[in-house]
Amino acid sequence: MMRIPQRFHTEFSTAAGFIFRGTLSVAPESHAAPADFAAPRLWLRVHPECGVAARDEVTDEQGRRFLLAEHELAGTVYRAFKAFPLTHQVSWQRMSTVVDALTQLPKSTTPAELGPIWVLRDPKARVFVVLQTHISPNAQTIVTGQAIALNDTIAGKVIKRLNPVLGVFLAECE
Repeated sequence: MMRIPQRFHTEFSTAAGFIFRGTLSVAPESHAAPADFAAPRLWLRVHPECGVAARDEVTDEQGRRFLLAEHELAGTVYRAFKAFPLTHQVSWQRMSTVVDALTQLPKSTTPAELGPIWVLRDPKARVFVVLQTHISPNAQTIVTGQAIALNDTIAGKVIKRLNPVLGVFLAECE
């Protein structure tokens, strides 16, 4: 019988420098080939008392980056997270607003650079335009753990839809 400390054999680290051990594997439900040839779903199992949480960005021993998302409740043997591979480091900008001294109305100024961020960018562009939702054919979906907001600019595209999902952010940019 394998002991718990031996089960988690890969070393990971967070951006803050916290080092922990875990096991990265393909999720059991994704062994069948997906219809759209997307990358398989990954999950990270860690010790139940490990100090990582959803929205943490972690790096494995090979230098690959992953964003952790909620997967299931803590158990007695392990905790599991969905692991999104972070594939692109992109620019992130937000328009700042100031109050006009004369009119007392808010006005936009130049975009403020909030720094490069790591994201998972959907490799395929949308093919169909849905008239009810007005999504353009070149829309792109991104997943990130950063606190992005509507109308922010990510990699030159403006965020038009934003949903918090599994503790991370899913955004559609045009």
